[in-house]
Amino acid sequence: MVSLTWSEPDEIEAALARTRSLTDRPFGVNLIPTWPQEDRLRRCLDAGARIVSLFWGDPAPFVPLVYGLLR
Repeated sequence: MVSLTWSEPDEIEAALARTRSLTDRPFGVNLIPTWPQEDRLRRCLDAGARIVSLFWGDPAPFVPLVYGLLR
């Protein structure tokens, strides 16, 4: 899991590209939904993240976004 809760949104694509360059194994992203995370989540999904962990807060508002983009 790549923790991106406090990353700047414009750094996410590079962080995921770097992670992808280091492994051929699946990996996911982690966001803490206690803080506003919609922009970060969209950028993670747009950058190809397909495993999402939403911990320490209510993930319900983010489920439609994740489900909609992963379909």
